[in-house]
Amino acid sequence: MKNPRGRPVPADGSGGPTVAIVVPAVDTSGDFEWGTKVVSAGFAVDLDAGVLVDRMSQALLRHTRGAIIAGERPDGGGEQAPLSARALAAPDRQSDNRGYRSGELADDLFRTPIESTGQEASCRILPPRSRNAYVGRERKLGRELLTVRGAAGAAVEAAAREAAAEMMSGHEVSKSRGEVAAKDADK
Repeated sequence: MKNPRGRPVPADGSGGPTVAIVVPAVDTSGDFEWGTKVVSAGFAVDLDAGVLVDRMSQALLRHTRGAIIAGERPDGGGEQAPLSARALAAPDRQSDNRGYRSGELADDLFRTPIESTGQEASCRILPPRSRNAYVGRERKLGRELLTVRGAAGAAVEAAAREAAAEMMSGHEVSKSRGEVAAKDADK
């Protein structure tokens, strides 16, 4: 997991387009014979949608990779459908689990680079090109290897909550906007 304690986000308006100042910096110092003095260091948060998309997509990659390796459905609905005897007999098969003949699908599932305006961000989760036909065929048969339903969606929601909490810390939050493979999705 990335360090949640980066440098503080500035509350003086210099933090960039995604920084929201929650409490402005105030200093009413001066010569006061009677009265009060108000001082506030200010508090700002970085509300960059790219942070949410980064954390959510990496969580989906980790979850889906783990489910495929374990022979489970990514939606949490139980075990993957069993393989045919012919598929199990393939000489180069590394696992008896559906979707894991060589590990290529699980390991090389990837996220495209994040496109972000600061307020909006998006990316896509895709299988490696060599496994597109397989994933499409499985989907037609009602077996979704790429989904955000059930347990996969819960993993994504948990990552969003963690990212939001980290953004609300008032510290700079690191993010990765580049392409990420499932085997490299950090935790």
